[in-house]
Amino acid sequence: MPLTPSQAKVATFAIPFLAVGLTMWTTPYAQANIPNSFGLFGSLVVFATAAWFTGSGKGPVFKAILLSGLSPAACYMARVLVETLFHPTRHNLWPLALVLAAIAGMAIAAAGALAGYLFIRSGRRQ
Repeated sequence: MPLTPSQAKVATFAIPFLAVGLTMWTTPYAQANIPNSFGLFGSLVVFATAAWFTGSGKGPVFKAILLSGLSPAACYMARVLVETLFHPTRHNLWPLALVLAAIAGMAIAAAGALAGYLFIRSGRRQ
C-alpha cells in the first residue's frame, strides 16, 4: 500500500528522528558532540529518507531537506529539554549546538535529496 503525501512527510521526519535518537540519546553527555553524536546509522537514515522522499516523487527537494535535515536538530532539542529538567545548568550553549545540528543534518539531507533527484532525472531520460 503506497503512502499518501502527508504520510510520506511524517515518515521523512519521524524515521530519521528516531534513528538519530537511538545514538544521540544513549551517548553520555560528556562524550556527545555534534555531528558525531548522530552516529553512522543515523546519518545514513537521514540521507536515505531524503533520497527516498525526493526519488519517489512524494515531494520537492527543499521539503526533503527540511523534513529529513531538521530531524537531528529536533532530536537534539528533545535531549536538551529532558536533560535540563534534571540538570538546569548543563546545556548553557544549546542554541549554538542546535544551529550546528541543523546545519549538519541539512547538509546530509541535501546530499540525499540530490541523489534522489538525480535518480529521478536519470530514469526520465530513458
